[in-house]
Amino acid sequence: MTLIRTTAHDLARALAAADAHRAGHRDLDLDAVRLEIAPGALLAIGTDRYTLAAARADATTYGAQATAVLDGPEADRLLADARRLAGLDGDLETAVSIDTAEETLTLTSCGCRIEQTYLLAPADRGPGALDWRDHIDRTAAQVRPQAPVRLTPRLLGRFTQGGTGRMQVVASGEIDGQPELARAALVTVDDWLVG
Repeated sequence: MTLIRTTAHDLARALAAADAHRAGHRDLDLDAVRLEIAPGALLAIGTDRYTLAAARADATTYGAQATAVLDGPEADRLLADARRLAGLDGDLETAVSIDTAEETLTLTSCGCRIEQTYLLAPADRGPGALDWRDHIDRTAAQVRPQAPVRLTPRLLGRFTQGGTGRMQVVASGEIDGQPELARAALVTVDDWLVG
């Protein structure tokens, strides 16, 4: 079992950011949120094939690195519980544990005496099957800061979910050898979100 401790605010912010990029009913295969526990952080990843976001919550980690995928309804429950805790006290210490043997994720908070368990989806579901780091790295490698970026406001708005901060958007790649047409945009919000 792997465990992290973070604040309720940071957990809710990361989950909300990833959830905004989840496909939902539009594509049930991508209606999921991937959680990764890495040294010092919890990462929440969501995608709908058009946008992708990876949000980070600073955390104290115990145990080995772990990955969990929550399908839409379980992700909704976890986000609602995290938001409820953040609404009570954003600095409240919150723990998330992943038990891959039992295929569960547990959210606990001693200050509010809450303990909720969520069932994990198959690891290859939704963003679990996506090599999101490679996708972000390839996009970042082709950044062209001087190129204009054409954006769809509806899609860009997803990057404002979950928190505040300074957003930077830069063009990446080109279409059909035309440098004035960017293939993608790399979006960052401070140091906690990339997409």
